[in-house]
Amino acid sequence: MLKLMKYEFIHSMRTFTVSYAVFLGMCFIFPFFISQESILSFPFLDVFFGFGFSFLLFGIMIALFVSLFTNYYQSMFKRPAYLTLTLPVSTTQLILSKVLMSLIWLCIGVMVLGLGMFILTMMIGVLESQMTFVEVLNIFIEILQSFGQYIFFNTPIFLKDILSIVSVLIFLVGSIYFALTVSHTKWLRKHRLILGIALYIFMNIVIEYIASSLFDEVFSFMSITSNHELFISIYYLIIGLLLISGTIYTVDHYIEIE
Repeated sequence: MLKLMKYEFIHSMRTFTVSYAVFLGMCFIFPFFISQESILSFPFLDVFFGFGFSFLLFGIMIALFVSLFTNYYQSMFKRPAYLTLTLPVSTTQLILSKVLMSLIWLCIGVMVLGLGMFILTMMIGVLESQMTFVEVLNIFIEILQSFGQYIFFNTPIFLKDILSIVSVLIFLVGSIYFALTVSHTKWLRKHRLILGIALYIFMNIVIEYIASSLFDEVFSFMSITSNHELFISIYYLIIGLLLISGTIYTVDHYIEIE
């Protein structure tokens, strides 16, 4: 299992690290552009930099989404699949190693996102002469201390937040893997990648609709408010695990390599 995770890490490292490096680099460079009034005098650039961080955030999310799709698609259904599927391991071990490494990369992505927000905010403050680098360092230390206090004094809430994040990430990975796997069965012969993306979108719409309608009605009827987020997290966790199990079963019985 560890060897599989090591292979998956090496295989996916370039894609994810490039995405993270570009995002952090843009968070560092972006404040220099918005501090130049001559650049902002151009109409289109004014709009672009006005929504700059939104574009950066949207870009890193798209990059992560595409990376998950392409890594699984290439390793399971293209030429590398002939090596992947002939490894002396079970399908369960193979899929779980991919799921775990995807979750690790996504968790790193969450931390990179937070770091990028911090870099962007602090660089803007420094360039506008509102603070010095020493003050930036002190703010960073205060943030770490506040986060440590939050974990220590609000442990139940922190664990609930962790469950919420992990359940959503498991659902995300599971839905992508399941959609791409189903689209590469013997029942679908053409346009498999497009059908996989379409199936992923359709599944998410249906699952989101069930979550929003069913849970809202149940909680309003039972007058439950305190554990609403907890039940939602468990819902996505169960759905994600079912999709991963469905992926393993489909790979074992119905998969076809291009």
